Amino acid sequence: ALCTGICLFHTQFAVALADLLNEDGAIYEEQGKFYHAKQAFAQARALNELVLTESQEIPFDIYDRIADLDEAIKRNEVEDTL
Repeated sequence: ALCTGICLFHTQFAVALADLLNEDGAIYEEQGKFYHAKQAFAQARALNELVLTESQEIPFDIYDRIADLDEAIKRNEVEDTL
C-alpha cells in the first residue's frame, strides 16, 4: 500500500478526476493534439489503477474503464507518430 499511518483515499474524487482527464483526452484527440491526449488518458488510467489497488469501494466498471483508456492511449500513440 502507498499509505502508512493515517491515510484517506477518496475513491469518488479519484474516479471523478479520472473522468475529467478522460474528457480532456477526448477533447485533445478531437483537436489533433495526440501527444496531450495520450498524456491525459495515461493519467486517467493511472488514477483508475490507484482506485483498483487502494480503494475498498471499486466501481463495477473499473476494468472496462481501464481497457477503454488502454485503447485510447494506443490510438493516440499511433497518431502521434504519423
